[in-house]
Amino acid sequence: MNTGLQDAFNLAWKLDYVLEGFGTDGLLPSYTAERHRIAKNVIRLTNAMTRVMASSNGFVQALRDYAIPRLSDNAMLRKFFVATLTELRVNYAHSPIVEGPGRRALDEGIRSGDGERRLYDVIAGRYTLVYPASAPAAVAAAFEDFVLRYGGAVRAVSSDEAGAPFVRLVRPDAYLALEAALPGPDPTPVIERLARVLATHVRQGGGK
Repeated sequence: MNTGLQDAFNLAWKLDYVLEGFGTDGLLPSYTAERHRIAKNVIRLTNAMTRVMASSNGFVQALRDYAIPRLSDNAMLRKFFVATLTELRVNYAHSPIVEGPGRRALDEGIRSGDGERRLYDVIAGRYTLVYPASAPAAVAAAFEDFVLRYGGAVRAVSSDEAGAPFVRLVRPDAYLALEAALPGPDPTPVIERLARVLATHVRQGGGK
């Protein structure tokens, strides 16, 4: 079920971008590039677990019955298994529309035009550029100006929880398209990286 939900969400926001005129020809093919690998891994893991759990081999049964309770007692392993089975460990590191590990973004507190909220509450089907609330006014203005190029396909918000001076480009499905450190008072290098990532699949001045 988790795989199906993520498949649907991954495809839905991409179809929405294309229908709204935001997406380029490079957007929809990224669905297969991202989700095919995930599906293969799910099938491989499911087959392996089924073979172990349904095995009639006495040695495998004994090893299974001995190992499972002990592994379940280990908090770190238990957390790992839960994250794996729920697919919270999914990432899009090999995606053509992602730069970096492509992990799921944290649901950090952000500031937007309507006050302080959580990131997941404001994504609402659009790319969201998160920059530090502590950034100088000129830097914040540069990021706000940058998102205007995309005609509603990208929005900008600030965050007190960004910690070090990091900028995050969060996809509509809450995965990171890019995470970059601000090297200093000049945001130009980061803006150039943001533009390169978006150029693969989002139109400037897009929208109907």
